[in-house]
Amino acid sequence: MRDLIKNPFFYFDNKVISSNALSYRRVAIKTLFLTLLSVIVAIYYWSIIIDKSRSDTLSGSLHAWIMFLSPFVAIGVSYYSLQVERLHSSIAIIFSISVGVFYGSFSSIFDRAGTGIILNAAVCTFITFISCLIVSIVTNGKVNDLFLKFIIFCVSIICWIFAYNLIMSFLFLHWENLLAPHTKTSLIITIIGAVIAASITIVELSIIKDLRDEDRGLEQEWNLATGLLFNMVWIYLCYIFIIAWGKRK
Repeated sequence: MRDLIKNPFFYFDNKVISSNALSYRRVAIKTLFLTLLSVIVAIYYWSIIIDKSRSDTLSGSLHAWIMFLSPFVAIGVSYYSLQVERLHSSIAIIFSISVGVFYGSFSSIFDRAGTGIILNAAVCTFITFISCLIVSIVTNGKVNDLFLKFIIFCVSIICWIFAYNLIMSFLFLHWENLLAPHTKTSLIITIIGAVIAASITIVELSIIKDLRDEDRGLEQEWNLATGLLFNMVWIYLCYIFIIAWGKRK
């Protein structure tokens, strides 16, 4: 059942996992390195977007194209990670930079919705991730089937909500308002999305523990670190949306 909820960087079923033991310390250091690199790129790109927006020189510029292409690069790297047995450090760095550009640009847009949104979202993300670590430690990295079924239930709910509103929006020709930041539907979907992201993080921490207990996974350390970065960005974007919704109200 875990196969249903892994992000691409945790998908090992068709790979030969190294018989050498991974190190928690090395995974943590690599995750921290990728996170810091991503944050630096996000801050830099955020400042670029703001400056160019003020001078009205963003449209059609190289930075605008980079912003547009960054999510596609991240998706491409995610797909590539499914095809290889071992994710090279340079690929992990490219992913980190691409998501940094994406959520840095995203942050610059939502920062206009109200002061403190970005900082609050970052703090909430940090607290959530630390909470996931604490849960993993307290439970000794064990995840039972009920927890996995809960995640699948959350995924089902979010799909039903999205499908219902998509149908209704087309029926009443208001599709352009679908998931607008001020709607209750968007808030519900985002909250469930944040719960799913946090839950998947707990599951993936248990996967890391399982690999370590089996003395395996050395070659997958960059995969694991990149996957955890993916989750942190996912949680962060959800919090930005939730806090922005609250400020609009």
